[in-house]
Amino acid sequence: MRSGNRIILNTLILYVKMVLSILLGLFSTRLVLKALGVEDYGIYNLVAGVVSMLSFLNTSLATSTQRFLSISLGKNNKVLLSEVFYYSLALHLLIGVGWFYWSFF
Repeated sequence: MRSGNRIILNTLILYVKMVLSILLGLFSTRLVLKALGVEDYGIYNLVAGVVSMLSFLNTSLATSTQRFLSISLGKNNKVLLSEVFYYSLALHLLIGVGWFYWSFF
Protein backbone atom coordinates (compact mmCIF):
# COMPACT_ATOMS: atom_id res chain seq x y z
CA MET A 1 0.00 0.00 0.00
CA ARG A 2 1.37 3.41 -0.94
CA SER A 3 1.98 5.95 1.78
CA GLY A 4 -0.67 8.32 0.36
CA ASN A 5 -3.32 5.61 0.50
CA ARG A 6 -2.23 4.63 3.98
CA ILE A 7 -2.61 8.22 5.19
CA ILE A 8 -6.10 8.48 3.70
CA LEU A 9 -7.14 5.14 5.23
CA ASN A 10 -5.78 6.09 8.66
CA THR A 11 -7.56 9.46 8.47
CA LEU A 12 -10.87 7.80 7.62
CA ILE A 13 -10.47 5.29 10.42
CA LEU A 14 -9.72 8.09 12.90
CA TYR A 15 -12.78 10.05 11.75
CA VAL A 16 -15.01 6.98 12.14
CA LYS A 17 -13.56 6.36 15.59
CA MET A 18 -14.16 9.99 16.57
CA VAL A 19 -17.78 9.92 15.37
CA LEU A 20 -18.46 6.68 17.24
CA SER A 21 -16.86 8.11 20.37
CA ILE A 22 -18.98 11.26 20.16
CA LEU A 23 -22.18 9.28 19.64
CA LEU A 24 -21.37 6.93 22.50
CA GLY A 25 -20.54 9.91 24.74
CA LEU A 26 -23.81 11.66 23.94
CA PHE A 27 -25.84 8.52 24.52
CA SER A 28 -24.09 7.59 27.76
CA THR A 29 -24.35 11.17 29.06
CA ARG A 30 -28.10 11.02 28.62
CA LEU A 31 -28.33 7.73 30.51
CA VAL A 32 -26.04 8.83 33.34
CA LEU A 33 -27.88 12.16 33.68
CA LYS A 34 -31.20 10.34 33.87
CA ALA A 35 -29.87 7.88 36.46
CA LEU A 36 -28.06 10.40 38.69
CA GLY A 37 -30.08 13.57 38.39
CA VAL A 38 -28.79 17.06 37.72
CA GLU A 39 -27.02 17.71 41.03
CA ASP A 40 -25.30 14.32 41.30
CA TYR A 41 -24.31 14.49 37.65
CA GLY A 42 -22.52 17.77 38.35
CA ILE A 43 -20.62 16.19 41.23
CA TYR A 44 -19.83 13.20 39.00
CA ASN A 45 -18.39 15.54 36.33
CA LEU A 46 -16.35 17.43 38.91
CA VAL A 47 -14.81 14.25 40.31
CA ALA A 48 -14.17 12.89 36.82
CA GLY A 49 -12.44 16.15 35.85
CA VAL A 50 -10.16 16.08 38.89
CA VAL A 51 -9.30 12.43 38.31
CA SER A 52 -8.55 13.13 34.65
CA MET A 53 -6.34 16.09 35.54
CA LEU A 54 -4.38 14.09 38.10
CA SER A 55 -4.04 11.17 35.70
CA PHE A 56 -2.64 13.50 33.04
CA LEU A 57 -0.22 15.02 35.56
CA ASN A 58 0.90 11.57 36.73
CA THR A 59 1.45 10.33 33.19
CA SER A 60 3.34 13.49 32.20
CA LEU A 61 5.62 13.31 35.22
CA ALA A 62 6.29 9.60 34.76
CA THR A 63 7.06 10.00 31.06
CA SER A 64 9.37 12.95 31.54
CA THR A 65 11.17 11.22 34.42
CA GLN A 66 11.65 8.12 32.30
CA ARG A 67 12.98 10.25 29.44
CA PHE A 68 15.57 12.04 31.55
CA LEU A 69 16.60 8.82 33.31
CA SER A 70 17.08 7.16 29.91
CA ILE A 71 19.15 10.09 28.66
CA SER A 72 21.43 9.98 31.68
CA LEU A 73 21.77 6.19 31.34
CA GLY A 74 22.63 6.62 27.67
CA LYS A 75 25.35 9.12 28.56
CA ASN A 76 26.63 6.64 31.18
CA ASN A 77 26.83 9.50 33.68
CA LYS A 78 26.18 8.22 37.21
CA VAL A 79 26.22 11.70 38.77
CA LEU A 80 23.59 12.98 36.33
CA LEU A 81 21.55 9.80 36.88
CA SER A 82 21.51 10.27 40.64
CA GLU A 83 20.63 13.98 40.28
CA VAL A 84 17.75 13.22 37.92
CA PHE A 85 16.48 10.51 40.26
CA TYR A 86 16.75 12.75 43.33
CA TYR A 87 15.02 15.73 41.75
CA SER A 88 12.26 13.67 40.14
CA LEU A 89 11.59 11.87 43.43
CA ALA A 90 11.54 15.20 45.27
CA LEU A 91 9.18 16.68 42.68
CA HIS A 92 6.81 13.72 42.86
CA LEU A 93 6.78 13.85 46.67
CA LEU A 94 6.32 17.63 46.70
CA ILE A 95 3.34 17.42 44.36
CA GLY A 96 1.86 14.54 46.37
CA VAL A 97 2.25 16.34 49.70
CA GLY A 98 0.95 19.56 48.18
CA TRP A 99 -2.13 17.81 46.83
CA PHE A 100 -2.72 16.07 50.16
CA TYR A 101 -2.38 19.35 52.05
CA TRP A 102 -4.61 21.22 49.59
CA SER A 103 -7.36 18.58 49.59
CA PHE A 104 -7.59 17.97 53.34
CA PHE A 105 -6.75 21.32 54.91
